[in-house]
Amino acid sequence: MKYLIAHHIRKLAECLRLAAFLDNVKDTWTKSSRNEALTPTALNILRNDLTRLSGLFDKETPDSLKTLVSKILKKQINGDELKGIHDSIKETIKSFKNPKRKEMLQFLVLKPVQVALGKITPMEIDNVKRNKYLSDLADIRKRKDIEDKYSEKLMLETRTKGTPSSQMKPHTQRFYALKLAHFLIDSLQ
Repeated sequence: MKYLIAHHIRKLAECLRLAAFLDNVKDTWTKSSRNEALTPTALNILRNDLTRLSGLFDKETPDSLKTLVSKILKKQINGDELKGIHDSIKETIKSFKNPKRKEMLQFLVLKPVQVALGKITPMEIDNVKRNKYLSDLADIRKRKDIEDKYSEKLMLETRTKGTPSSQMKPHTQRFYALKLAHFLIDSLQ
């Protein structure tokens, strides 16, 4: 008898948990509806996401991107202005040669703006990757290996002649740079 009561209580708890989850998904979807204009709530969430970033940008982050993020944080903007900022951010990120850096800034800057505009839902963002990129961005100034991984400058300096940057991986570029350095040292001796 005790087993039967415990079984029914467990089933009831599972049903309640599922119902709460479905209500949460429904509320999230209606708040970030694709047909809805920019709401103050969406803008506040965007500002909270970007506030953490503004102090973490490194020296290789373009000033234009820093300015756009600052504009979102400081100025009262409407949906049309945010769409223009979104397009500018997208073009700036698209110009990066280092695919790791490009992906990092897409997750940290572009996707939150897209959520605020209603282009994507918050559930479409991989929070594990986002948190990893936040951690990496914070560690860029402290650890050389993390800085090299996302370095746009290193990506451009170590690229071999004739090879498109999109086909070169950073570790391959460092390998060729080291080979070239050894060759030059050997030729000087």
